[in-house]
Formats: sequence, C-alpha cells, structure tokens
Amino acid sequence: MKIIFTFISLLFFSLLHAQNANLVWAKQMGSNNADQGLAIAVDAAGNVYTTGYFLSIADFNPDPAVTFNLTPAGQNDIFISKLDASGNFVWAKQLGGTFNDQGYGIAVDASGNVYTTGSFQGTADFNPDPAVTFNLASSGGSNDIFISKLDASGNFVWARQFGSTSNDQGSSITTDASGNVYTTGYFAGTADFNPNPAVTNNLISANGSFDVFISKLDASGNFVWAKQLGGLNTEMGYSIAVDALGNVYTTGTFQGTLANPADFDPSPAATYYLISAGQGDIFVSKLDASGNFVWAKPLGGASVDIGYSIVTDALGNVYTTGYFNGTADFNPDPAVSYNLTAANADVFISKLDAAGNFVWAKQLGGTSGEVGYSIAVDASANVYTAGYFQGTVDFNPDPAVTNNLITAGQADIFVSKLDASGNFLFAKQFGGTGVDQGYSIALDAARNIHTTGYFSGTADLDPDPAVINNFTVAGVSSDIFVVKLSQLGTVPVTLSGFTVNNSRCTANLTWTTATEQNSKHFEVQYSTNGITFTTIGTVLSSGNSTTEKYYGYSSSLVNPNNFFRLRIIDRDGSSKLSAVVYVAGDCGANIIITVFPNPAKNVVTVSGLSGVNQLRLLDQLGKIVKVIMTNKVSETINLSNFSEGTYVIQIVQNNKVSENIKFIKK
Repeated sequence: MKIIFTFISLLFFSLLHAQNANLVWAKQMGSNNADQGLAIAVDAAGNVYTTGYFLSIADFNPDPAVTFNLTPAGQNDIFISKLDASGNFVWAKQLGGTFNDQGYGIAVDASGNVYTTGSFQGTADFNPDPAVTFNLASSGGSNDIFISKLDASGNFVWARQFGSTSNDQGSSITTDASGNVYTTGYFAGTADFNPNPAVTNNLISANGSFDVFISKLDASGNFVWAKQLGGLNTEMGYSIAVDALGNVYTTGTFQGTLANPADFDPSPAATYYLISAGQGDIFVSKLDASGNFVWAKPLGGASVDIGYSIVTDALGNVYTTGYFNGTADFNPDPAVSYNLTAANADVFISKLDAAGNFVWAKQLGGTSGEVGYSIAVDASANVYTAGYFQGTVDFNPDPAVTNNLITAGQADIFVSKLDASGNFLFAKQFGGTGVDQGYSIALDAARNIHTTGYFSGTADLDPDPAVINNFTVAGVSSDIFVVKLSQLGTVPVTLSGFTVNNSRCTANLTWTTATEQNSKHFEVQYSTNGITFTTIGTVLSSGNSTTEKYYGYSSSLVNPNNFFRLRIIDRDGSSKLSAVVYVAGDCGANIIITVFPNPAKNVVTVSGLSGVNQLRLLDQLGKIVKVIMTNKVSETINLSNFSEGTYVIQIVQNNKVSENIKFIKK
C-alpha cells in the first residue's frame, strides 16, 4: 500500500470566541443639566450615531482636552452625534426651537445618511447650519412628529413633519436597501401624514385617543403610504423594523375590549381585531411592503405590558423586548399558552417565526422592576438586549441555573446576550450609585456592541468587575453615555492532531481535539492551489468537552495537488481556520481489505488486516464511535448497540489512516 501524506500537528489552536464582552471605549457627553441618549445606530465603517436631547450648553466632544459645545435654543433640543469607530468626535448637530424637542429614533443608510425621528413643539429649525434655517411649525402648539435627514457630514438634506392639534410622537425609524424611510409612533385626532403641503393624507384616531401610525417615505422624503392601527382606547407604536423583502414590523402597546377591540388591519375595508388581556398588552404587527396587513399578534396578561423594541433576522424571525407584570402569555396562539410570571416588572424577550408563530419567550428579572428597552440580533441570530435593572436580577432564563447581577445603586444598565434558542450566553452591567439606564443597543459587522442612555452621579462604565472606569456627570442631573464592547475573547479549542492521508485516491482527513467549548461544527475546506478554498463538507462537533474527541472525513482525490484545512465554527457564529495540509494525488498500489457482509445486521467482519494496528468505526456524522486495537488479519465488530445507517471503518497503519470503507448497518 502506497501512502503519501503531509502531517501537521496543530497544538493549542484557539478559536476566537464570543461569550464575553469587554470594554473597548466609553464616552460621555452632556451639560450641567438633564441630558439623555435615546437611540443609537452604527454604519458599515463602525461610525457611531446617537440622538436624544440636551437641556443646557453641552459638550459633545468626548475628548476631555477639547470641547464642542451646543447651546439649546430654548428648553430641550435634539442632538445628533457622530463618533468614529475609535470613539473620536466627528461631528455633532442640534435641531430644535424654544420649546421641548426630543430625538427618539435614529437610523443610518448604506451611504451614511442619518435619519432621526421624535417630537417637537412650536417652531423649530431642522437645518443644523447656523447660517441657514429650515423651520417647521407644529400644529396648534402641541407636539408634532418630525423626520430629519442629514448626509454623512451632518449637512441638512430634508426634514418633514406630521401631526395633529394633539400631542404626537415619532418613536422609531429605519430604512430599507432602496433608501425608503419607515417611522412609527402614535398620534391623536386628525393628522396629515403627507408632508407635501399641496396634498392631504389624513389619518383619524378613534375617539381622540392615541393610535399607532406607520409611515413610509421615499429617499427624497416624498409620501409613499401611511397606515394606522388602533381603536377607541390607547395604542402606541414604539419600534419598527423592515426585513429584506420590505415587510414592516412594529411593536408597542394596545388596549382592546370585547366592546371596543383594537383593529390591526389598516385597510378601511377589512378588520383584524385584537383584545388585550388586561390594562394594556404588547402587540407585534406585520405589514407587507405596500402597507397591507399580513398578521398581528397579542402578548401579555392582566397588568400593563409594553413592547419597546423589535428586530428581525435573516430568516424573518421576529424578536421583541419590553416589560411585563404579573402573569403574561407569550404564545399568541389562542389555543396554547406559554406563561411567564413576574413579581414586579420583568424584562421579556420573545421570538416568533415569520408567520407570527411562537418559537420561545424568556424573562429576565428580580423583585424590584426591570425593563428591556432595545433589542438586536447578529448574523447567527444571537439576541442582545439593553435596558435597566434594580436590585438582584437573574439574567439566565434557565430556571435551573442562576446568573445574578446586583446593582451598585438604584438602577444599573444591563446588556444581555442569548443564543438563537434563547439560551444564556452572558449578561453585563455598568452604572453607579444613582439611576442609570440603557435605552438603545446596536451591533456592527464585527459584532461589537454599542449602547447609549444616561447615567447620574458617578458611574463605572466598564462591565469588568475587576476594572473601574468611572465617569462623573458635569452637573447634578444626568449625562449621555456611549459605550462600545468587544466580544473577542480567547477560549481554546485545542486540536491535538490533524492529518490527511491518501488511500486508493481517497483523502482521509482525521483530527482530534483535546478540549472544546461551545463549538458547533467543523467545515472541511478544499483547494487545488492552497489559496482559494471551498467548503466540501461539514462535521458536527461535540460542543463542550474536556476529553479527547476524534473526527474524520473522506474525499476523492482527482487532482495532482490537494490542499485541505478546517474551519471551526463556534455556537454563536465566530470561527477560526486551521493550518493548511497538503496531500499529493498519487494513487499507487493497494492491498485489498474487505468488509463482509455489507449491508450487515448484527456483526461485520473486516479481513486483510496485515500490518493494520487499529480500526475506527465512524457514524454518518463523522464521529468516531468505536476504536479497536488489533494485530490480527481479521476482526469481527459487534453492531448490536448501533442504530441503522451508514458507517465508515477507518483502517489505521502505523498510527496513520490508510483507508476508509463504508458499510450499511440495517
């Protein structure tokens, strides 16, 4: 038997693994009065955008040696801040007038244009250029909704307003790949949602109470459509998301009774009523790209329950967070319940599929009151939430396992991560002795976590309990914080050996791991030049192990030069490549080894084993399930404990795999 192989032993190979969150930087912005960061977004380059409000002269350059002050025109003004990926100041802009103006939502498109929404009162200037004005005036002196677009340099592009003579609010904003702009919030009375002054597109809330609005404008700020959801009671939209197909998802809170249900079909010719279980329930709504009804689901119980944030993943699964009180049902199927119970307000995290069916729901909480304000998902559908908590809180939703965090003061900020199945990965806190809240969370392409909110007094903004990174507010109230966390940590997945052998023009790959932690699977990658690789197979890993594990994979050799490597995939999607192993495609002469019978039922006999010192039995997933040491010319293997399916017998000579032979167990 002729064997040509290259052996590389790769010891202490470490997989970059994301089960931790370490501080990259923390920044503070603010005045000597009350300032809050309410929303955050990140662009493809890692630039970080925040919005919210400030009340007095505020410094928006986080460099303590340099100032960039903004002065409000009256009471609260809106701020929009841009930092680079390292947390350095790029620019800051203000929008507003002499009354209370606040930015509640922010989004950034692929070109770096920045969109914000919120509310303003009276006459407000939405051009941040101090030499040029673009004034909007609210209806009847009450709060109106605004939508603002700035370019990547913070220059004015356009601004739009909607509203009635009552108080109206834009809560959340997002964009799609075409640059269309979607906003949700709430309004009361009669409100015109077409920003063109020559055309009216009125929505009228029932009985003068608040209704949810959903608005779509094109990239130039022109009206596309506007929809309303609600009834005679109070309904408020707090968050909006759009998937790759242009479907539009919203969440918030609603009140509906048998006598006065809430209608979640925006078509005037059709109804889809929801009835709340108590004082106010969470709703999750889906419209198509044209604003037509797809589905709506209620979640909640007899107390007040609110959905504050919504996001979708690549498969169209829908995630929401907020809070609930008492006992609440998070399965929207009226025939099936999935109840969670809170002693006080607890955080909920809900996952529905693209059709609105229940997947899972989790709670995070203690006895004092906790709120989830914002949610995000990464490419592996890991779920991140941010908010605040009080006292002692268990952030592991598994009832059998506890992962407690304890506030340093009245309320602290939390960042939580669950995997795609809702299992606990980590939870982090930061804050001080005062009231500190996290309002918004966003991820960049490298899965860095960004949060904003506010802190009071002195707060430690490093989640590492062994490191203190204190910030102190400029005055006596609250300041804005922006925090960036990295998930890159090192947890060893130790490959104690990786070989590729040529037997009968078949490449036999074998590798062993000494330890594994949260590994998901191995991708086998192949190349004919050692540069460009393609994935040719997948082998599931053990996941977590402190004992040696064996793996194998076989592939035909049809080229004279062959290169193989492994890509180890972590459970949360992180990965690392092994070194490259070369094997020549020289087939050579072969000794015939036979397996009989094939298919086999109770036993199988392997003959022609001269010079063979070991047999390995691999299941159809490539895992080694039995090892036989031999010095015989034949071996009989008992199969009675193995399930039906396809197996592989590996022939080992001189501690090297020389051949793989398939057989069927029936």
